Amino acid sequence: METVGEDLLWDSFWVCDPDFVDQPPADRIDKVCRVIRKAIDEPDTSLPAARRVWKTKGTDEPETVHLLPTKIIFDNDTFDHQTILSLFTYDRLGLLSEIAKVLFANDVSIQFAKIDTHLDQIADVFYITDAEGQPIVDSDHQTQIRDAMLQVINRDIKA
Repeated sequence: METVGEDLLWDSFWVCDPDFVDQPPADRIDKVCRVIRKAIDEPDTSLPAARRVWKTKGTDEPETVHLLPTKIIFDNDTFDHQTILSLFTYDRLGLLSEIAKVLFANDVSIQFAKIDTHLDQIADVFYITDAEGQPIVDSDHQTQIRDAMLQVINRDIKA
C-alpha cells in the first residue's frame, strides 16, 4: 500500500488463480477485478463465498491417507562423546524452533545439526550433549526429552 497525496491510498493486488496453469481468460480476470472493486467500494457488502475445497483440476484425494509414524531415536553407540538424536515426522511452520526450545528447556546443547525437509516431512539429526557436555545416556532424561518433543509435535494434530 502506498500513500498518494493526503487522503488517497494506492493498493496493488496480485492474484493467483489455481484453476488455470497459464494466464486465466479475460472474463475471469474481469470478474476478479469486479469483486475486488466492490469489496473496496462497498466494505459492508458480504464477500462471495469461498470454495470449500481448493484443488487443481483433475486431482482427486485418496479415500484414505497413510500417515507415517513419528520417530525419535537416541543413538549412543556411534560416538562416545555425543548422543545422536534423530527425528522423523511431518513438518509444519515453526516446528524446528519449538523442537529447539524443547531441547533447551531440557538442558540439551546442540553441538551440530543436520536439518532436512522433503515436501511435508522432516528428517533432522542433532548431535547433542547434556549441560555438562556429556552424551545423554540416562534413559529417564531421554524419555523426558522424547515426551516433550512428542507433545510439541502432536499439539496441532489434536486441534
